[in-house]
Amino acid sequence: IKTLGEALADAFILHGPSDEALAFARGERLFTNKPVCVMGRRLADDDPIPSVEVDNHLGVEMVFNQLLVEEPTSAGVIVDLTCYEFARDRLAACRNVAAAHPKVAFQFAHRRDGQTLFQAGYQAIETWCQEDALPKVVFAMGDVIAVGALSCLNEKGIAVPDRVKVAGFDGSPLAAFSSPALTTVAQPFEEITRTTVDIIA
Repeated sequence: IKTLGEALADAFILHGPSDEALAFARGERLFTNKPVCVMGRRLADDDPIPSVEVDNHLGVEMVFNQLLVEEPTSAGVIVDLTCYEFARDRLAACRNVAAAHPKVAFQFAHRRDGQTLFQAGYQAIETWCQEDALPKVVFAMGDVIAVGALSCLNEKGIAVPDRVKVAGFDGSPLAAFSSPALTTVAQPFEEITRTTVDIIA
């Protein structure tokens, strides 16, 4: 970030910076005379640095509007690391959905430190199967997590979507190449990028 701040660029886009990176940039006053915008995470409304982020709550609601249409008795959520703000937002939204659907038994599997995204999805399904608690529908907080879940289901011969419905979040190109093709909520990447560039232009 210091190198960027001293560069000859006229403006900066910070994609999903950590709290530490933002604190460093502010402490060094690297962007005080140049336009900057944070993309991919939401900063406070009164923050002097503007930010552009997808509506994670709306995305989760859209997923569950599809997953719960047939009124399943159980739902699983595979949660990404909650050190990430987007994961905290999506988890809060999932809890809101769970509260609004008391007849659906929600269970949550959390990605552990050191696990890859794929491993987190795979292990969640493995654990639920071992506990004889495989939910009827599964929402993974990211497409790679969902592909890990699909891989485990495929290995166990559990038909998707006939026995278990799986959905992801992001709309990554990977989703189209999974087996079966993954249902996912696509982030409007072009709109996010266009809005970010408009802010710094």
